[in-house]
Amino acid sequence: MRATQQNKIKKIWRSHRGIAILEVLIAAFIFAAALLSLLQFQSTLLQNRGLLSQQGEAFQLAQDKMESFRNYTTLTAYNNIASGSSVVNGITATFTITWTVTAYPNTTNSTTAVDFDTRKDVRIVVTWTDAAGVAHTCTSGCTNNNAVVIDSTIASIDPVGVGKISQGLP
Repeated sequence: MRATQQNKIKKIWRSHRGIAILEVLIAAFIFAAALLSLLQFQSTLLQNRGLLSQQGEAFQLAQDKMESFRNYTTLTAYNNIASGSSVVNGITATFTITWTVTAYPNTTNSTTAVDFDTRKDVRIVVTWTDAAGVAHTCTSGCTNNNAVVIDSTIASIDPVGVGKISQGLP
């Protein structure tokens, strides 16, 4: 009886001999697929991090330019605010800063306009090309969200007059 049981065990063992190798191959395939998807995720994460760094730097450049317009110390400096552009070599990319200034006349008297402006609308657009060669530009009225855009209004306030207002305070 013992011989027949041993024969049965040998037959079962022989029929399952290749299954262990197959199980190892399937496990290796699943592990490789998981590893590849993890590497792809890591690569995408690094690309997005780089893009966020570039967008952050572009936004900082736009804010700095807007502050340079707002920090005028005389009305002459305010009157000299005009449209233009510049190229800045940043930490993460080379950026092109373009600003458009639209002046509005002082119409205190409804029939005539005075020679100086009471406010100026300023649009600052920062564009760049990232490391992957993708251009982050402003097209179609800058609604595509590929470039950094800041819109603001700068008022014509004489800085000398601002100091006079504070003199009357206790």
